[in-house]
Amino acid sequence: MDYDKILLAVKEEIVKEGLDCMMQSLEDSQQKNLLIYTGEDPAHRMRLIQIKVQTKETNPLSKGPKREELACFQFDAFFPFTVEDLSLEEVAQFLHFLNLQVEIPGFYLNHLDNTILYRYVLLSEGERIPYKTILALVGMAMLFQDVFSQTLERLAMGKVSFCGLMEEVQETLLKVPDRK
Repeated sequence: MDYDKILLAVKEEIVKEGLDCMMQSLEDSQQKNLLIYTGEDPAHRMRLIQIKVQTKETNPLSKGPKREELACFQFDAFFPFTVEDLSLEEVAQFLHFLNLQVEIPGFYLNHLDNTILYRYVLLSEGERIPYKTILALVGMAMLFQDVFSQTLERLAMGKVSFCGLMEEVQETLLKVPDRK
């Protein structure tokens, strides 16, 4: 399976949608990934989404001697700040809550470097590229970066607790008029 060819095809589709992106070679391998620039946050820090393509074991449910390979598209949308050590538990609790609320969960707290990312993995048959799905996932990751970045950073910096945030949500919901 030619990963460079697959990533170049995905890059072309993303560029057609008006987004800036570039191929990046990984230092310790010949594998490349695709970096998508998704704008800046309110503090003028760069937001990125990374797409990697890898092979997964052939489908174990396939019958016969010829099994199909699966392409694995991994999307990582990065948030451009780190979580303070004292806020790790609050952030983790909110991310668990958030993953239960969104249709396609994938918020992740990396305890090794105190970072937050939205991660999604899409499996595809062979070299068939699901362009519409990939574009939808990129759009959704961008939306999550826009909508949740400031709230996550407030939690990460210890400016609000999980309980305090839930109280803010409740107060906001009480202000919304009933639609009966």
